Amino acid sequence: MMKTEADKPGRQWKKQSVAKLVGISIMVSLFVNFAYLTLETICVKVSGNLPIKNVLYGGECMEYEGVFWGITILCPMTSSDEPHVSATPILRFSIFNFMGAIILLSFVTWLVLLLINRYFKLALILVGSIAGISLAVIGGKKAIERWEETPVALTSITVITADLHSGVYNSMSYPKQVASLVVAGEGQSYGYSKNESIADCISPENMNGKQLQALIKTAQKVKEHTNTDQTKDFAYRFKIIYKTRGGGHKNLQIIGYDSFPEEWGEFIRTINEACGMHHLRENPEMVTFSKEWFCDTYGIHDQDMPEGLSVDQFIEKYNITMQRLSGMNPSSWDYQILDIQRPLEDYLASSSGDT
Repeated sequence: MMKTEADKPGRQWKKQSVAKLVGISIMVSLFVNFAYLTLETICVKVSGNLPIKNVLYGGECMEYEGVFWGITILCPMTSSDEPHVSATPILRFSIFNFMGAIILLSFVTWLVLLLINRYFKLALILVGSIAGISLAVIGGKKAIERWEETPVALTSITVITADLHSGVYNSMSYPKQVASLVVAGEGQSYGYSKNESIADCISPENMNGKQLQALIKTAQKVKEHTNTDQTKDFAYRFKIIYKTRGGGHKNLQIIGYDSFPEEWGEFIRTINEACGMHHLRENPEMVTFSKEWFCDTYGIHDQDMPEGLSVDQFIEKYNITMQRLSGMNPSSWDYQILDIQRPLEDYLASSSGDT
């Protein structure tokens, strides 16, 4: 019986040992990496450039990141008195990148050679082991981060709303104070927001973890359903600051426009129960800012202004907005009650001085 070409001893594929494949892989990796290192080094030393690079821009420098080499070019700020002087590029060689590239390419080459030599089971075990270890590391890292970010203690709650109605608490800075609107004509010439200290409430340090987590959960629901279109009318802002198990501080905040979401009632109810108070309303009625509303509420009218002055000019000059009237600092967005009488007196005094 005649032998075929495939049956002849000289034509048979000789399966290499695993140990030999390891040696071949290392040799291939060393050859490839040393070859590219030589090319990159020549380019850096001769032309000051890199064959493969990633460009990063800093304040006064440019970074060219290659595979093994890095180049930093200083670009200092200049003026007519101090003209720019070209700086010598700073070269950096990363031994860690070089060793890492050798190890990575050796492993990949070895894996390919295992498949070529039909070590399928070993290759599968290696890939599965690496995947399992990677998933375990990533999962463990996320679990640690989740554990460290677990809320453990409340620091403060700020809630500012456009629920501006007479005798209604519309804003608060827990655990310190709450504010309510007093309209013009109720014993005073101008309307204002009345600040009151919060009394008989549960202090932040006495709030248990379960209540704090419930509070953050309901706040997140409100945030998810918040209308953030700044072209709409201001509705509310809240900010919750709390300590985490990892020792840091985190905050949860949002500014909403146009309306209060359905989740708002649950949010305020959770705050009231956790803090042991009942100031803010679960069903607020948003007020839209207008000149007419402002004049009626705060008792500032055009007919009461000196000649040449107007309410419109006053509103524009002092940036009188619903956010400020509700109790929001225009710069930091924190809780700050606006005393409308002070800017009004300043406006009248400055204008009278100009005349």
